[in-house]
Amino acid sequence: MLRDQIDAAGVLAGKVGAYGGGASALVFGLSASEFAAVVGAIVGIAGWLTQVFFNRRRDRRERLESEARERRAEAEFQLKLRSYGGTD
Repeated sequence: MLRDQIDAAGVLAGKVGAYGGGASALVFGLSASEFAAVVGAIVGIAGWLTQVFFNRRRDRRERLESEARERRAEAEFQLKLRSYGGTD
């Protein structure tokens, strides 16, 4: 039991060290303009991903609405056809 906790603490310490080292190398290894460029690229990618997500939702919604309109039009056509004495 204690051995598992020590192993888990070691894994956690390794993760913290790796992430902390990577973050400090990124932040302190870049000049202000380089850091701004990285942040700008991240913001740009995040904006693009947001647009992709919402455009896919809009496209799906519009497709479903179009299919519903087509079904309604077909149902209305069938009703008119029956009222004129067409096929049942």
